[in-house]
Amino acid sequence: MQLGKEVTPDTLVFAQSPDERPLLPNTITHAFIKLVRGAGLCGVRFHDLRHTHASLLFAQNVHPEVVSERWGIAWQALPWIPTST
Repeated sequence: MQLGKEVTPDTLVFAQSPDERPLLPNTITHAFIKLVRGAGLCGVRFHDLRHTHASLLFAQNVHPEVVSERWGIAWQALPWIPTST
C-alpha cells in the first residue's frame, strides 16, 4: 500500500481522478509532447524515456538482468548491453 491506496497488478499507472477511469490512449502522449516543446526540445518521444531509464541504470552498474526485469523481457533480448562498466 502506498499513499493510502492498495496497488494490484490491475492498478492503472495513468488514470483520471477521482474515479480512476482509464485515460484515452493519446492523453499522455499529447501531454508529453506539450511538455517537451515547452522545454524547448524536439524529437523526444515518450518511448525514449524507457531507453533513458535503462541507460541510467546501466550507468549505475545495474546488472542487465535487473534492467530486463523492469522492461519485462529476457535480458538477452535487450537492444543493447553495455560491454564495460
